[in-house]
Amino acid sequence: MEPYISHASATGSGFDLTTVHAAFLMSDPLHTIRLRGAWIAVREGDRTVHTRHFGWPRTLDPDERVWLVCDDLPGLAEIRLNGEVVATTLARGPFRLDITRNGGPRNTVGFSVTSNESVGEVTLEVHRVLG
Repeated sequence: MEPYISHASATGSGFDLTTVHAAFLMSDPLHTIRLRGAWIAVREGDRTVHTRHFGWPRTLDPDERVWLVCDDLPGLAEIRLNGEVVATTLARGPFRLDITRNGGPRNTVGFSVTSNESVGEVTLEVHRVLG
């Protein structure tokens, strides 16, 4: 068990994690899905947009959450889920966000990054909320 803290501004959900500094005590991942292959990268001005489609992991229990995790975003980034901006990052580094309320059966995730580099490994993690 470890506290997971997101260092992103969650714009689409109506709160800013950079000011709230929310930490959720979660279980170790019950299930991890690696979003490998099938990424499309398109250069748009000074940004590179990385997109990929994915299906929802499974039906969740009431105390389970799905987290979108990237081990390295290579620059400032805007993260979209199904066309909606769900977060922005303030610096290069790892990223994680609870997307439980934003996902559907079929989804598209996009990282618009101020860098030519590829994003790091992206996963979906299913966690159980503790406490």
